Amino acid sequence: MPAHFKRVIPIFALILFLVGVAFFAYLGIYNRYWADDWCYNADLHELGFINTLKGYSHITTYAANRYSLTLFSGLLYSMGILGVQIMTPLNIILLALGLFWCLWNINKIADASLSHSALAIVTLITIYYSLYLAPHLYQSLYWRSGSLPYFEPIVIGIFVFALITHQGVREKPATVLIGVAAILAFLAGGFSEAACATLTTALACHVGTTWFLRTQKWARQSRPVAIAALMGALFSMVVLISSPTNTSRVALYGQTASLTELPLLILKFSYDFVKFSFKDLPLPHLAIMGTAFLLGYLYHIPKDQSRQTRTILIIILFVTLTAFLVIASSFAPSAYIERVPPHPRTRIIPRFVLTLALVIVSWMFGALARGFSQSERFHGVAAILFVVMAIYPIRSIFIVSQYIPIYAARAELWDERESQIETAIADGENIITVKAIDGLPVGGIRDFDAKGQGRPGYWINICAARFYNLQEINIK
Repeated sequence: MPAHFKRVIPIFALILFLVGVAFFAYLGIYNRYWADDWCYNADLHELGFINTLKGYSHITTYAANRYSLTLFSGLLYSMGILGVQIMTPLNIILLALGLFWCLWNINKIADASLSHSALAIVTLITIYYSLYLAPHLYQSLYWRSGSLPYFEPIVIGIFVFALITHQGVREKPATVLIGVAAILAFLAGGFSEAACATLTTALACHVGTTWFLRTQKWARQSRPVAIAALMGALFSMVVLISSPTNTSRVALYGQTASLTELPLLILKFSYDFVKFSFKDLPLPHLAIMGTAFLLGYLYHIPKDQSRQTRTILIIILFVTLTAFLVIASSFAPSAYIERVPPHPRTRIIPRFVLTLALVIVSWMFGALARGFSQSERFHGVAAILFVVMAIYPIRSIFIVSQYIPIYAARAELWDERESQIETAIADGENIITVKAIDGLPVGGIRDFDAKGQGRPGYWINICAARFYNLQEINIK
């Protein structure tokens, strides 16, 4: 394969997936307040930031035990609408930086000699397909009360592992990393039960790995940071469980799963998630694996083949088993409390784990294939196949771009309604009737509802009225 052609492929891949990720970030400018946001806003408006945080022990309007969710909701609320508008692009940028940093550290630990561009491509492929395949993209990424409990802990959790692996590549251990990692893990675990269980399991796997490989320098150096982070995650679990508000929340779901039933439910839900991911969405998963495999084949630098083959196969097996265990942990809280799989917005967490595992494993299979085939003829075929594989990402980017008019229309309707409410308030009105905004185009995100007994969304009207200091908000 000509050298110039080999240099063009990673640039093409970077541009392709960067454009796709940029689309997801851009859509964040249409974020507005919806559903639970109004209740958080009402309490922050009436009680203030500190007293809303104290609601951990008594507020039952929303999940007040999720202290990080309340904390970050307050921080974003302090910036007004700008807070929710920057939330999505900022989180995507931070996730990209954290994942790249983590992969760069792992690259140094493994002495894999991957270039910065190769690591950037892995980062962008993982983020792009995690978002593109999100079971409920709008609620997981563009709704504050859905994004914070499920997408935000992915972002902060990646930085926890970036700090842990950074300690592994440092010449001298840095004590400050222990404290920072523990604090970040405590914050990440406080967003939701699913996030806490996932992070705790992932950290426990890492601690176990460093103990098993304790003779290696990186394992010895990173283990104290990993243990501190694990303690932070476990403490967050204790704080989540200890909240008095849990009693009223759990009562809504009825009988919890028994200890004998729970493992079977977790295994079933996890297996079904992986199975139906491939069964229902075969083309994007083929694109993920094919793209990562071909890039691994084209840009891996072969070393000692016999030793490398054994090592790669062990790593592939380890990544596969660990990924399934971490995915299973994300289903555990819902399996125990509700005895059903979690809401689709929650599944952004196992989606990210599965996508990252597929990219890593496929890349390594590509690297393994490279070791067995050094012929330039095969390199040329691989390059052509990669360009062919790029057809699907281009198609999917076109599909994502079609969200823009939908999200823009909802934001425009919201802004019109906001202007109407502000005008009515200025005119001294205390009971306001506004136009409803249909939630169907974005998967049923709740909005104001008609007044009446049993109306599922009328609690949103009540919270919004409190936020605006109005007696009542109705819809027509």
